Amino acid sequence: MIPGAPLDGVLGGRGDAAGLGDVPPALWVPTLEGGTRRDLAARLRDELRRLPTPIRPQGPRHTARLLLEEVLGWIELFESGDAERLLRVERSRWLSGGDVVRYCEQLRRFGDEEMAEALARTVVGREPGIAPRLRERLEAFLAAGDPLPGSLHRAIDRLGAEPSLDAMRALLRFTPEELRPTRLRRVIEVLEEAGVGADERFRLAAVLGPSAEALRLAESGAVAPATIEALAGGADDPGPWLGIAARAACVRGDRLGTVRLLRGALAAGALARGDLAFIRHHGDAELRTMLERAGVPRSV
Repeated sequence: MIPGAPLDGVLGGRGDAAGLGDVPPALWVPTLEGGTRRDLAARLRDELRRLPTPIRPQGPRHTARLLLEEVLGWIELFESGDAERLLRVERSRWLSGGDVVRYCEQLRRFGDEEMAEALARTVVGREPGIAPRLRERLEAFLAAGDPLPGSLHRAIDRLGAEPSLDAMRALLRFTPEELRPTRLRRVIEVLEEAGVGADERFRLAAVLGPSAEALRLAESGAVAPATIEALAGGADDPGPWLGIAARAACVRGDRLGTVRLLRGALAAGALARGDLAFIRHHGDAELRTMLERAGVPRSV
């Protein structure tokens, strides 16, 4: 039978008759006829409405609900291309002690590759007690995201030996637009492994403007705010760079620098909504008081 009594009930015993056994829904849902699939979706929604919501995300009730949600998720994906329910199921399973790699794989598969890779990097970097096998699987997942051709590795080696913005631009010149953020991230990771300093890596990451990779480096606390502020001096629109510099100052505990740079970003016309939220979240009570006294708004 397909595991889980509630699903067996919804299927009306058809699981055995169809010979489904323990086959994952991803494989058998597409084999159902359209009318059968839509009828099953309606029954699943009714069953989910009747099922009590478990207080804790564990135990047989939680498992049964996730199974129904998973089957309904595959039907919704097949019918309309909507993967939101499936991703919600995988996230719930991971947070209940399940496989984070599986969740990352589903995120990548259904279009949010940046979030998937960010999560994988976070787990690898912030969990010192991570099991060696899980670390290997996460590192393999990250490596598979954008395999760099051998010729590009050689170009990165040259860039690491003699970093320059022109060399970085040349390296990314023939990368398709949609692949540039991922390719940039991989290049910066390789440069970090080669021992290139954080400030230099930031300058290279900034070649595409205030990118997600530049922001990640700034928020790590490894980049000097002055390095980022220098980019603002030569930019047509200095506001975003000043906002990023304010974040860098915040995580390094430089309260005066944070206030000065954030005021500069606002004066330059930057929306700075994300910068304000980041600084208010990461700053201490003294910094928040300084922001109030300096007339920095709570939001924009």
